[in-house]
Amino acid sequence: LKTLKVDAVALSFVQNAGDIEELRRLMQKHDPRPIPIIAKIGGREALKNLDEALELYFEDRPIHVQRISSPSIVVQERAYA
Repeated sequence: LKTLKVDAVALSFVQNAGDIEELRRLMQKHDPRPIPIIAKIGGREALKNLDEALELYFEDRPIHVQRISSPSIVVQERAYA
């Protein structure tokens, strides 16, 4: 990630907070910089877990939530200052 100069990482088909946790762990292993995550959360089951994902992994981070289709949303973590 560091050699690619990545500004953000997108993850599709997020089903629960564990998916975001695993991505964040992999990212930190390769680059300690806090890189914003864009998560596409889709499906009725995944949306049931939305509160858990938002509370655990986007807490204290500015985010933007956008519904892109039913039942899918995109959660975009804003870039760090």
